[in-house]
Amino acid sequence: MTLPTSATRTAELAKDRGGMRVAAAASTLWGGLTTSTDRYTVDLVQWQSPNDLPERRLMVQRIISMTRRHKRRVLLGIDDTWDEKTPSLAKRIELSLYSRAASFEEYKDLNTLRRRLQSLVSLSYHEAASMKACKRSQTDDVAPRSVKQKIGPPAQPTSSSVFLLHNEDLVRHIYGFLDGKDVLRHTAVSKKAYSLLPSCVHTLSLSVDTLARAFELQSTRFLIQLVNLEALDVYSHRKKPCTTDKSHDAESSNVALHAWGCSELDISQTNVGESAVLELATAISRGAGSKLRRLRLVSAFTNTCHRNAIHALCAALQRGGCPRLEDLLLGGNSFSDCGTVDLAALLSEFGALPNLVRLDLRRNFIGESGLKRIMQALGVGAVAKLKYLCMGGNIITDNSVSPVVALLSSTLCPQLRFLGLEDNFISPSGVQSIIDAAVCGGMMPKLHKVAAAE
Repeated sequence: MTLPTSATRTAELAKDRGGMRVAAAASTLWGGLTTSTDRYTVDLVQWQSPNDLPERRLMVQRIISMTRRHKRRVLLGIDDTWDEKTPSLAKRIELSLYSRAASFEEYKDLNTLRRRLQSLVSLSYHEAASMKACKRSQTDDVAPRSVKQKIGPPAQPTSSSVFLLHNEDLVRHIYGFLDGKDVLRHTAVSKKAYSLLPSCVHTLSLSVDTLARAFELQSTRFLIQLVNLEALDVYSHRKKPCTTDKSHDAESSNVALHAWGCSELDISQTNVGESAVLELATAISRGAGSKLRRLRLVSAFTNTCHRNAIHALCAALQRGGCPRLEDLLLGGNSFSDCGTVDLAALLSEFGALPNLVRLDLRRNFIGESGLKRIMQALGVGAVAKLKYLCMGGNIITDNSVSPVVALLSSTLCPQLRFLGLEDNFISPSGVQSIIDAAVCGGMMPKLHKVAAAE
């Protein structure tokens, strides 16, 4: 089998620009980033070569065998049009895998192939949906704006009755026992409640759909008015996060730190969470979250190249929007290696997250280049208080272990107590090399748990 399309595309890309890499072309194939493409590829090494064609032909065959329908369905003549398109689709998929891989070893690794294909399917589906939604909003641009202007903020209560004898300390004490959503429901009691109760909200847990509706009705004012908010938990409407305690040691046993406690956003679910995260980033830039200690966005959205919500969120945090943040939980949002560029910039910015204790990056399709960026960013020392690093359920292999070994052996992350690498593709020898590096760097027994392939 020949690959005229892929080979031609590779040859053309090798001649472009003087330094433009094949990996950069992959970004444009999937919708294009909202910021400069070079920023996401400048640290990548060009490894692609025409000598890879034999392996690429085999990869196309493997993809065809994995994507063909069941043989019985073909024999029965059920929906065999899909199989007619499979070879062409397989070539396009292979080209994207080849372009996105950080090395030839990562590209040809059969153990990670299914998960890499899952990443492509999820991204392409939500990318297409994102572009369609953007086109619809541009077509109907006038109507939604007029509607939003008419809706405005919620009407203030007209009652001026005495509210708990105007004892604000007592009010705050009482409402401190309630969930943030219940507190906000009581703002309709009176004018006093309307002005006072938002400042009584310390924790807020709500679904992405609810958060999106709140932003639609009140824009960023919804969060800006919560001046004392310390914990914001946003979850998928299908799965509410488990309850957490206030202390970090208690949280380590109650919060799911492992990969099996987290899942990516299914393609059957809408990606409304990405729009909500974009609004959240805007709110943080405007002053919301100055007292925030926990930000949980687990399985809340799928990051797309078109909207790139992870870029907006990291940029807002990088400007010091949440200086007290201790827990940054971003598992299950599928931002892949591209998203680690923005995350690494955040983690290496001194003063942005000086109190960060827990970083959750589970189920984000992070591979070789992404892990390297994160380890290098942690080595800068801007988040020296980090204790829990959760990276289970990604695409980490033995070929990606060296940056982890370098970080642990250098003691540049002195407070690290938990390193979660379960449900990846690391061999026992790879795990042992990580443990040996921790011992060599004096991290043992401080690093009391290395969770790896089990």
